[in-house]
Amino acid sequence: MEAFVGFITGLVVTALISGFLQDQSLPSSAKVMLVVIGLIVTFGSLFALQKAGFGYLTGWLFISWLMKDAFTPVDWILFIVLPAGLIIAKIIYFVRKNVY
Repeated sequence: MEAFVGFITGLVVTALISGFLQDQSLPSSAKVMLVVIGLIVTFGSLFALQKAGFGYLTGWLFISWLMKDAFTPVDWILFIVLPAGLIIAKIIYFVRKNVY
């Protein structure tokens, strides 16, 4: 249930931020702050929640893909490449932990 609520919340927040970005009413400092907060939450959830962290990152990638048209190259790295790398690292860690 927690993952579902997080997914719906992500959709709502994504819609709001996308609207602000399209209207250009979101100052660049606020965008940077949202990126920093998002990265902190991503890393925190990845390390604190073993299984839910994976679900969170998967949802993050899905929502980021929906917003891809509003991304700059730096946004692509922060919102798509970095979380995808974290998911791959999490899978490798899980496989090594269970195999060895």
